[in-house]
Amino acid sequence: MAGSDLELHIGLARESTLPLATVEHGVLNGLAVDLSSLLGEQLGMELRLRQLPERDLIPALKGGRIDLMLSTLPNEELRALRLLPSEPVLQTGQLALVRQADLVRYTRQIDVLSTRGKVGFERGTTAARAVHQLMPQAERIPFPNAWQALVALKRGQIALLVLDALRAWNLLADPEESELAALLDPLISEHLVWTVREKDVHLLARVNTAIAQWRNDGTLERLISRWIPMRIQPAQ
Repeated sequence: MAGSDLELHIGLARESTLPLATVEHGVLNGLAVDLSSLLGEQLGMELRLRQLPERDLIPALKGGRIDLMLSTLPNEELRALRLLPSEPVLQTGQLALVRQADLVRYTRQIDVLSTRGKVGFERGTTAARAVHQLMPQAERIPFPNAWQALVALKRGQIALLVLDALRAWNLLADPEESELAALLDPLISEHLVWTVREKDVHLLARVNTAIAQWRNDGTLERLISRWIPMRIQPAQ
């Protein structure tokens, strides 16, 4: 595919961070990398990973330069782009982070949504959309990247930080970040899915079969837990 039926071309965002992907000592590691490797083995295809700017992933997929990408876009948005989502790989979303000392002020989600305090987010992300849509009374503070927003939260320059759950879980698993906490319920619920072109229904069926097998035999949970040792899930 993407030039050969024996090769599987998967696109990863160059801007990705752990737990999805990062380059350490010249080696690409992360959950997305392990999922890609496992999928290549399952399908009996030679894996070709391509790191691209995030903005170029969808054009690359639609243009046939890659066969698959991981996405958290809503299913309706993917279908509007003539792309198809797989069965969910992982439940994720947008979480509000707060300093432990201020946690008592946000015991209910309505306390977050109705805040008039300063709420930080990274520009151009789903978190930015969540803050603008769901927190109309907040003083919205955009940041060029999540790292600067985290520094501002720790310094008390903002009261809350809205961040995608994957990065939030990775951050909170670090013992050195014990001063921060995540509120239990996500502001927006999302799913991490494999995404294919509309015409690649046969590939999608094979991907879904692989996901079902991994879920049933525990492979998926073991792989996710390797990279995300702590996940905060709301009660069902």
